[in-house]
Amino acid sequence: MNYPRFNMPEPRQPLKWPQALTAHRGWLSAVIFARVRDRDAVDEILQETALAAVTGNCPSDTTGVSRWLYRVAVRQSVLYRRKKGRTEKRPTATRTWQFPGIPNNNGHKIR
Repeated sequence: MNYPRFNMPEPRQPLKWPQALTAHRGWLSAVIFARVRDRDAVDEILQETALAAVTGNCPSDTTGVSRWLYRVAVRQSVLYRRKKGRTEKRPTATRTWQFPGIPNNNGHKIR
């Protein structure tokens, strides 16, 4: 009997993160800059993305690595903006509201 030959898929290559991050750095920087609008923050977020790639739950082969890096970069951008929003000092109101008929700080009623 002559059985048909099935085309077996090629074995997947293991992912080398330094080369992958270097290859995707350009568009990842653009994605991050579009979200944070701060050039200094782009490098910091790229470092966080690289750290997540090396230590996180990342794909072990080359399929889908760009989609995964995109999701991580967007998530790191969101986390950066949240952290920045918490650390920035918000201006306090300089005017105190005064309502008629209610005593002010001196104890006098405002008319």
